[in-house]
Amino acid sequence: MKKLIIAIVALFTFGAFSASAQKIGHLNYIQVMDSIDTYQLANKKGEDVQAEFEETMKYLQDDYQRKATDYQNGMDTLPAILRELKEQELYQIQQLSEAKQQEYQRSLQLIQERYYTPLEDWLKQAVAIVGKAKGLDYVLYYDEQSSVFWVNPDKGVDITMAVIAEMKKTEKANPILTPGG
Repeated sequence: MKKLIIAIVALFTFGAFSASAQKIGHLNYIQVMDSIDTYQLANKKGEDVQAEFEETMKYLQDDYQRKATDYQNGMDTLPAILRELKEQELYQIQQLSEAKQQEYQRSLQLIQERYYTPLEDWLKQAVAIVGKAKGLDYVLYYDEQSSVFWVNPDKGVDITMAVIAEMKKTEKANPILTPGG
């Protein structure tokens, strides 16, 4: 029993010494991404797609509402053929609305694939390069506004600027050339 306790104490002591020897770095994720032109472009494209979608949907909803009201107001006096035509028109507006929603989702997916996925790959590469160059064992990503954990900027190694520089090199060497999105 005594040997077991000594072994456990030795294990914890050894673990404490090895843990204190580890180097930890941190970077501000938002600061890194905000400094990359491709990220700014992706955000702009996303905002443009969102604005166009909202404008289109508002038009379709207003058009549907107006035509539905007209249909309901004249339903008793309209001949059957005109009622049918107005019902088809309302149905077509609903179909168009659903198609626009699917198109919106595809556009967002395309932006994700063309811009954000490569950005995340670039970030992983940059962190690996900088982390190895600085001899770090761990790198924590954080966001000052919405982090679920806190990073003391006075402790560890802040590699934000080095990662930004590395990502800018990668961005310049591998620009996103795919038009559209």
